[in-house]
This record gives sequence, structure tokens and C-alpha cells, in this order.
Amino acid sequence: MLHVRTPMPSCRLRALGRMVRLLSFALAFFTSLLVTSATGQTPSTVGSWTGVLDWNCDAQNAAGETDVNNVDPVRLQHGALIPHGPYRGCVLMWGEFSDQSPSDTNRTFLWMPSDPTRLFNIPSSATPFGRDVGGISMTWDDEGQLVVVGVPATAGSIGNETWRFFPAGLQFPPIATIPGTPCNQAQTQAGGTPWRTNAVMNVSRYRATLIALCRGPIFGAVASGSTFVLGGSTSSTIDDGLEFWQALSPRSSPGGSAWSQTFVSGFVPPPHAAPAPPIETYAAQGGLVGQPTLVQHKTTPAALQFANAGVGMNSFTKSVFVAHDTNVAYGVQPSTAIPGQTWLVRPRYDASPATWEIWDGPFDNADRNQGAAILRHDRVGASGFNGTNRVISVGGTTYGPLGWFLNTTISEYAIQIGFDPTVGGWAPKQIPAPAPVPIGRLNNSAVVLPTGDVLVVGGGVFNGNHTPLPPVAPVFIPQLVRPGPAGSLSSAWGVTDMASSPPRTLTTPPVPRLRGHAAVLLPDGKVLVAGGQSPGLPDESFTGEVFSPPYLFQGFRPSIMNVSASELAFAAGFTVDVSRGPNEVIDAVVLLRPASTVFAFDTSQRYIELNFTPSDYSQATGIEILNVSAPPEDLGPPGYYMLFVVSHLTSAPTVRVPSVAQFIRLK
Repeated sequence: MLHVRTPMPSCRLRALGRMVRLLSFALAFFTSLLVTSATGQTPSTVGSWTGVLDWNCDAQNAAGETDVNNVDPVRLQHGALIPHGPYRGCVLMWGEFSDQSPSDTNRTFLWMPSDPTRLFNIPSSATPFGRDVGGISMTWDDEGQLVVVGVPATAGSIGNETWRFFPAGLQFPPIATIPGTPCNQAQTQAGGTPWRTNAVMNVSRYRATLIALCRGPIFGAVASGSTFVLGGSTSSTIDDGLEFWQALSPRSSPGGSAWSQTFVSGFVPPPHAAPAPPIETYAAQGGLVGQPTLVQHKTTPAALQFANAGVGMNSFTKSVFVAHDTNVAYGVQPSTAIPGQTWLVRPRYDASPATWEIWDGPFDNADRNQGAAILRHDRVGASGFNGTNRVISVGGTTYGPLGWFLNTTISEYAIQIGFDPTVGGWAPKQIPAPAPVPIGRLNNSAVVLPTGDVLVVGGGVFNGNHTPLPPVAPVFIPQLVRPGPAGSLSSAWGVTDMASSPPRTLTTPPVPRLRGHAAVLLPDGKVLVAGGQSPGLPDESFTGEVFSPPYLFQGFRPSIMNVSASELAFAAGFTVDVSRGPNEVIDAVVLLRPASTVFAFDTSQRYIELNFTPSDYSQATGIEILNVSAPPEDLGPPGYYMLFVVSHLTSAPTVRVPSVAQFIRLK
């Protein structure tokens, strides 16, 4: 059966309005090509940007009123890729209005790749976000609904509310009037009732981390397929860290979706109060006994769930690895004197351990405050290393005797075969010349692409005073990191400077993508980069660009023609029919989770290489049938994924190109 993606919604535009918009978009696009060609490089080596997509909120608030102060009237932030329904492949984003107008409010917006020059407003009657969205966390659950936590109950408070976004609840098609801006909700909107409230957390959390847990029986009060929240602060000044964790059961659980009541044992300093009743606790292991303050995770800990690792008594089942913490507010000395500290949370997937545990992890070469991390599950690694559970960290800052410094190294965490995650190792990668040195930056994004390469984009550098306090100078040059096999030497890795971000106009510089921006991988392999702070440029934060990586300019591309099933059980077999050229070789079949990025970090992001074997290739039709195995349940949580196939030419095995994705659901 041929599974065809639901087409993106299109809108009927009046001829004049369409012409004006398209001419403006084309001018910016060709400007970006001129800038790229001026460097002597081509899109096939450095990629290409669209022009700046200006969504026209320069001087208006959410009600379409003029902003008389014109001081950062709106900031676009966060991004989530919708995985199913009529808006599949579209991006949900949040606008933060800050001019204090009585009718001002934070709002959610819908961006459609088929109509990139505008946003569609989701009216306030359909969303809880009439309040601060700066402290939220989110992830897609097992049904493909977006779980959002940390929503404040009232303006100015720290959030403990939980909401779910149901893509099917959005009105389709959207309303579109020309001229129209997303700041005027009557002119461009996708109405409906997509938001539904859920249970309230015991503890309010500012900028925590939310993880969709892998499936499996968890002993105690946590249901299989739950979402897990840890870290965060009780204050927007980020002056403390939360030691409590909780898990939200899926809607299919008996009794519905509810929060467990959990906390870390033996450490309840004021003003924190232990949730009651104390059903589950952390048990500190691996040297943490007597050092309970290290259990506190502050804002947006880089937490990623591992696959099973270790053997026998050293077996760790689906542990949650905290690669780094932000630890502190801007410009404040870290509360811990141990740089590069990592942690390992050991859930009760097995009858033993008797409680959830937290262990010391291996030390990174440096802190990664406000950096980024991605998780890859490769089929194989370098000699002696597992391909699964490899973490790649880039960017961020570290604190030393002379103050703050940018981290200019790339670090890889990899586990040797037969060992558990507590003895896995970090290795800084010194990329050999003539590759460029990794650019040190903070508040950067790291997007893992279907080829396994990592696009590092956005962020900024210090303003010469060793402090990450604003203002910082923006970095406009993205870099493409090409990792070698897991555990490989630095000589197997590569870094390439990509095309610089496009100028806004012929006479203005590119738009900064600093704190709060979003970078989202799209099903066609492109990356949307939008929003974030733009210091001194109050009308620039409500813009975006789309980056096309070099793999889209190679002159060939495989195409998925059919997937034998759109819903699959873990470890089940299925077939994929792929159209390819006679000189192409399919070298990978990959799953990628849809983005749910908050403050440039996406805890849901994971790259999974699947086992496959080709069974037949027709020279007449150009169709190859692949026999593919879905991943075991420890490699990823249930829910929706993007399925890509990747090919290369027989004459150029290092030039790899992905297909357009098809969405599948693992159940």
C-alpha cells in the first residue's frame, strides 16, 4: 500500500498580495545566493539559505495594536514539529510579547513550509499561553500529543501546570486574509481547540527538562511510556536547583494521565518541601552519598535516555544520562566546583535496583553551560566501542579561575563494549587541519541530520569581558560536524564552515539567533532557524530562515515510494520501497524523533540507525525493496518518528544524501 503524506494546507491569495510576497521572498533569496557565491563556494559544499522570512510583527502586539515603546515587542521562541494530522510537517512556535500592553499576551503560532512567508495565529481562546512561556519544557508523547510543563498559573509566577497539544484539534484549513500579519489574529489564524489541561505538578519548575521515557514495566508508581521531568528552578532568577523528579503517566494508563509523587531522599532544604506521600526516592550511588547538593539539576539539564548498557551486575536498563547542566544564571559562578560533572539516573525498569538511583557519570573535559548535546544510536562503533549511547556535545561555556570561557572543543561520550555507562568515557575531538576550528559559542543549537552529521547553528560569543551576560556578539556562520564512528580518533572527524546566515536586506546584516531561538529539522531535510533574542534590534526577533544542507545539491536523491506499515511494533519487520539511480547505494535507514526544542536544546532529539537488508532491485523501474527491522524498545520511546533512507554514489561513498521523510509510529 502506498502511504502518501497528507499535503500541506495552501491558501488562496489575491494576485497582488501573492506577487508582493513572492517578489520580496525571491529578492532575499537571491541576495543570500550572491553572498554565498561571493565566497567562491557553492551550495553543494556549504549549503544555502533562503532569505530572511519576516513575519511582520515589527511594531504591533498580539491585538494588532501599535507598540508605542517599540522595545522588543515580540520574541519568537521554542519549536515543535507536528508529526501527524493535516498539519503534519508544520512547526508550532511561541511568541512572547513584552510591551506590557493591557491586551498583550503570549501566543502560539503555526508555520507551514508550503506558505513560509507568514505565520498562522492560534487564538488565545484555544491556548493556555496567555502567560510567560520562557520557563516551559515539552516533548511529544506516545500518542503524538505535545506535553508541555512549567506553565504558570498566573502572570509572573513559576509554572506547575501541565498541558497537552492535540494537533488534530486545530482548525483545517486555516483562515488567511491578505494583507495579514500574525500579530492581527483575525487575519491569519488556525483556530480550534488543540490545548487541553492536565494534572498539576507537585513542584513548580522553571526551565526543567522533559523526557519521553522508553517503554517497559517500571516498578513503583511510574507507568510504562511515561514522560519524566527533572531539574529546573523554583525561581526565574535560577538561584536554586530542584532535586525532585516526577513522571507523568500516559493517557492510556488506568486512571488516566497523572503525576507520580517522587523526590530525592535525605535532602529537603528550605524552601523545598518533600511531596507527599513519598512513594519513590532517588538513592544516591557512586560517590554521591554525602554530596546531595550535586543531585540538584538547575535549568534545562541536557538529559537523554540511553539504551540498555552493561552486563550482569553492571547492567543499566534505559538509564537517563545528564550530559551537562546549565547550573547557573548568566554571569553567576557555578554552585559546584567540579567542571564537567555528569550524572546517570537509573529508573526501576528491573526489580533491582530497589529504588530509582542517581550515579556519578564520567567527567567531560569542561563544563557546557548553555551548550548543546545530541544522542546517536549507531549500528556499529569503532573497534571495541558500542555504536549506541553516543553523545556529542558542542558549544557552551566553562568557568575557570579567570572567569567564563567559551568551549571550543567537540566532546564525544562513548561506551566500550561490555562496560556500563558509569565507566563510559568522554573524549575531546581535536579536528585536524585543514578543517576549521570549532567556533566557541553559547546558546547554540545542535541539530542531528539524517546523515548523522550535526549542524551547529546560532548562538553568540562574549563581548570581550569573559562573561556571558548580554550583550554577546552573534555568530552567523553555522558549522557542519561530521563525526567518525563511535569511539574513533579525532582524525576520523571533520568540521566544515557552512554558508553564513543571509542579510536581512542588501544593506543590513543577518539576524542574530541568540538565546531562545529554535532550530527544527524538517521532513524534507532542511532546517528552520527562527526567533531568539536580537539585542538592540527590537523588530528582528520575529523572523526566520530555512537552511538547505549541502546534501540537497548533489544531483541525486533517493525517494521512499512505499512503507509496508505506518504503525509498527518495536523490533517488527517491515519493507520500504525506494526509488534510486542505478549508481546509488542505500547505506542507511534512519529514524529521527520530531523536534520539541526549548532554549536551543531538544531532549527528544535522537538518531537511530536501523538494521536492513536489500532484497530486490529492478533495473526497469529503479525500485529497490529493503527489508527493515524496527528498533528494540530500549532505543527510543513509543510515538512518531521520521523515517529516512540515505544513499551515496558508488563513485563517491562519502557524499551521502537523504530522502524526504515518511512518518511512522512505533507502538
